[in-house]
Amino acid sequence: MISKNHYFTICTFLLFISSVFSQATNDNNQTKQKFTLSGTVTDAKSNETLIGVNIFIPELKTGITTNEYGFYSITIPRGNYKIQLSYIGYKSLENSITLDKNTKINFSLSNNEEQLQEVIITDSRKATDIRKAEMSVNKLSISTIKKMPVVLNLILLDEATIFNSSHVFGFFSVFNPDAIKDLKLYKGGIPARFGGRASSVLDIYQKDGNSNDFHMNGGIGLISSRLLAEGPIVKNKGSFLIGGRASYAHLFLKLSEDQKNNAAYFYDLNAKFSYKLNPNNNLYLSSYFGRDVFSLNKSFTNIYGNSTLNIRWNHLFSDKLFSNLSLIYSDYYYGLDLDFVGFKWDSGIKNYNIKYDFKNYISDHFKLTF
Repeated sequence: MISKNHYFTICTFLLFISSVFSQATNDNNQTKQKFTLSGTVTDAKSNETLIGVNIFIPELKTGITTNEYGFYSITIPRGNYKIQLSYIGYKSLENSITLDKNTKINFSLSNNEEQLQEVIITDSRKATDIRKAEMSVNKLSISTIKKMPVVLNLILLDEATIFNSSHVFGFFSVFNPDAIKDLKLYKGGIPARFGGRASSVLDIYQKDGNSNDFHMNGGIGLISSRLLAEGPIVKNKGSFLIGGRASYAHLFLKLSEDQKNNAAYFYDLNAKFSYKLNPNNNLYLSSYFGRDVFSLNKSFTNIYGNSTLNIRWNHLFSDKLFSNLSLIYSDYYYGLDLDFVGFKWDSGIKNYNIKYDFKNYISDHFKLTF
């Protein structure tokens, strides 16, 4: 028979063991709890969202990059962490955080104004096989160029299709470098969202515009000039960007009596407007218009160019689910007028697209895009 003292001792011991086990289980559950860290990364001066910023957590040896609209989301166990941000051309940033609930943090990066030391190139490396995926190629021989694919490429400007990517038969690009924020070239392993193109995909995004201050920049050249203006519509909420280019070399033809009826020039216009309705909703309107004009004594006239318009709505359903709805219009016009034989040809391609893309940041190792 167990005495009352022994019974009391056993009960006390069992209660102590139960309490210790319960506390250990609770601590373990708390350690395994996971929370989501999310937000956007922008330029500190212009408030422009940054694409592809590296966000690294050294304690877990894991990280993520911002998407096409500067958004990031990562789900990790609760705890104290250092968050390291790095991006080419910007100063690296490190912050310490305590993650004990779902947390939203927006980061701003400052330009790195440090000058690099001089680099002297003393030799050129022979280009590798163009059929392999490469970051870039410095020099190509004629035989190598023949191996490059020239058809079935997809070129996108703010998700809108560009059907001819050059001015003046390839001497100028249709893309104004002052208006471009990000450019990606997929040479192999092309993502399914691009429709299974056989060759390559060039994916380009225009700047949103400076929502803090008004700025203008441009340049004057012998053949063409450019001008770009950007600034806030509503400070820190809305912005605009308008850029234009034009060539004027054909004006010198007017100085010659024999060439005064000839013309060869191009012009284009980039425009983008963005507005933040609230922390979970953003609206964008972007467009491009460009034309090339060639004329010989008004008996031969060739006009061609691209026009695009894209309306986008970004919506954040939760700290893990990001969406983008796009209404896209693309138009390519090609006109040929042979007045000396009475022949006139107007042709073109028109595209109307509706896209609804979702990104679900399920964990730090798994992101679902659909």
